[in-house]
Amino acid sequence: MVALDDGRVLRSRNGGATWRPAVAAPVRGATALVSSPDALLAGTASGVVRAARSEGWQPRPGVPARVAVLALAAQGAATIAGTLRAGVYRSADGGVCWTAAGEGLPLGGARLPIYAAAASAHGLVVAHAFGISRSADGGRSWASADVGLPFQVPGAALAADGGVLYAGVGGRLYRTEPSETPVLLWTEVHDGPGLGRPLALLGAAHAVLYAAGLEPPYLLSSQDEGATWEGVADGLPAPPMGLAVAGPWLLAVLADGSVWRALRIRGEEVWPDVLDLRVEGAAVRFALRVPALGALTLHDLFGAEVARLADGPFAGGRHRVALPAGLPPGLYRCRLRAGRTTRAVPLAVPGEAGAWK
Repeated sequence: MVALDDGRVLRSRNGGATWRPAVAAPVRGATALVSSPDALLAGTASGVVRAARSEGWQPRPGVPARVAVLALAAQGAATIAGTLRAGVYRSADGGVCWTAAGEGLPLGGARLPIYAAAASAHGLVVAHAFGISRSADGGRSWASADVGLPFQVPGAALAADGGVLYAGVGGRLYRTEPSETPVLLWTEVHDGPGLGRPLALLGAAHAVLYAAGLEPPYLLSSQDEGATWEGVADGLPAPPMGLAVAGPWLLAVLADGSVWRALRIRGEEVWPDVLDLRVEGAAVRFALRVPALGALTLHDLFGAEVARLADGPFAGGRHRVALPAGLPPGLYRCRLRAGRTTRAVPLAVPGEAGAWK
């Protein structure tokens, strides 16, 4: 298989486990990458460039000149570009032409920084300076979609894998799945600092999450919802700025504009230790796949622990833990750490005295 770089052509003979530079495809100042049905799009420090099969990289009209594009996502015929200071732009023709698409975004999208974008069964989703917004109509209009996430959303990273959507916020990993309601309810699945690596999500495909590393190997993958990470694609000379999936290929763009590719590799499935976590009435219920050490704790929205509900070791199977009486009314997060898995769900304490009914 052939990877792309600054004019040199080499091949990988081990399924992408190691990479070598190859054909030139300069996109200087690259910040994002996405694959559309008939082209490859890259976000750069000065707009969007597009490369179709029959042509090289070319700037595309519509996105303000000299405005950095930090995020790209595509769903069907719709493609969106998130900019550093001009909100979201939308293309209905595979990235050829672009128009502003700020309806429903804070500030109407004007001067709004967009940090990340993803496309899943939930629709198109963007992370911005005020939270996360979702579009169910191909990027034409937007609505808030950050229920269950902490306040420190700015700088969030997003990744989508079919119907599952992931967000990396404040070093922690959250996920949400399609529901019967239009509201996205996020639950914490892992505490990033406990992984020993910074969490810079790039994307997901076929139950594999990908993130950028700050040191070699510069591309990491996880097959257990972010509980453990391993280096892949040994040989990339720098951290990838963007990742895209095109058929069997995994494409990566670096800040210097070089584009690389390798065949996706998938190993055996690894199942998480926490199978279920929910609040029902005045109790917390959870289920564990196997016995595990850990703790069940209650936190405020700034992450401070306000109560320790239970300490492990926990037996495998189902558990029920009563919530403490007399909690002040407000919003909390109930967090379970068991084995290598951390999950959390939001909790609202109602009433003047915080009594449970």
